Amino acid sequence: MTKLGEYFIEARNKQNISIDRVVEDTHIIKKFIIAIENDDFSAFPGEAYLKGFIRTYSDYLGLDTKEAIRRYEIVKMSETPTPMEQLIPKPSSNFGLIISVCVVVAVLIIGIGFFIFSNLSKDISTKTTVDKTKQAQTKPVKPVKPAKAANDTTSQKNLIKIIDDTNSLQIRKGDKIEIPTEFGTISFVILELDPVLKIIDNKEKEYFLIKGNPTKIDVNNDGNYDVEITVNSWDNKSADLTLKKLGGVSRNEEVDQVYGNLQGDNVEVLARKSLVEDISFELNILSDTFLRYKVDLEEPVEKWFKTGDKIEINAKTGAIVYLISSGAVTFDFKSLDKTYTAGDIGKVDVKLIKWVKNRTSEEFELQISSLK
Repeated sequence: MTKLGEYFIEARNKQNISIDRVVEDTHIIKKFIIAIENDDFSAFPGEAYLKGFIRTYSDYLGLDTKEAIRRYEIVKMSETPTPMEQLIPKPSSNFGLIISVCVVVAVLIIGIGFFIFSNLSKDISTKTTVDKTKQAQTKPVKPVKPAKAANDTTSQKNLIKIIDDTNSLQIRKGDKIEIPTEFGTISFVILELDPVLKIIDNKEKEYFLIKGNPTKIDVNNDGNYDVEITVNSWDNKSADLTLKKLGGVSRNEEVDQVYGNLQGDNVEVLARKSLVEDISFELNILSDTFLRYKVDLEEPVEKWFKTGDKIEINAKTGAIVYLISSGAVTFDFKSLDKTYTAGDIGKVDVKLIKWVKNRTSEEFELQISSLK
């Protein structure tokens, strides 16, 4: 069976379609099309994005999307190393019994031989033992290196153990962070650094981290935050984080603080009011795209949307929308009679929508800005 990339190339060539034509019609960035056809899945910001692109590309070529995803899973499995114990067959019960008997016989023979040899060479053995004891007393002792601290990242490559209540970390893709809490040790793995910083915890829950925005995590789902992670800076190679243990901060107390302290770039003012109102708008999907959005402190929603889909957003404090293709979505603020276009086709961005008080006029401004 042909690989996923060959599957797409063959279908595209049969229809005499160039890669540039695919990019123009599907609005998928060219580097992602090339990566799919080369089975290079490391080029994508996450598996959800990758599967979304595969579905779009297979739909465009008239292929079976389920078959395309199945071929991707096969390629993914083939690239995952098989544990050694699965490669070495276990011996049958009869074979194991034979081995056990042989071992017992061998031990008996060696024991008898050693007993005879010991009695014949008693004097020589005694002299040799005395000589070796003298040599051991004069031989210099090699100093033992002290054990490394638990939070020394060089002792265990890519493993960072958190001990202090507040920690500054330099992390890379693939690094694992372990945090002891009263509920047990929790851990995070750095999944992606580009185009967004994404981590996953030991319960396989994903978090998207934004620069300057403290991400608070409720480890045991009791309504209180236990850990706070803030991104100070990052690029496609490494990131600088501050991780703080909170000891259980009420989630309700944090609603205003999370969005109040968050500020993006390229700010555009959508409206000015004397009093803050609820934030309501509609996301209009212009072309098939993967979308992720977060309203207030609710759990993020992420899924693949089709052309023509509409999503109603109603927020008390703020909303964050993650875009893999800015030009595929428009923001329709019906109450303001205003439509906002996020950007160009294929551009990755993160949009923040919230109210901000203007210190000069004392009015409140409904702003939309970029967090990427």
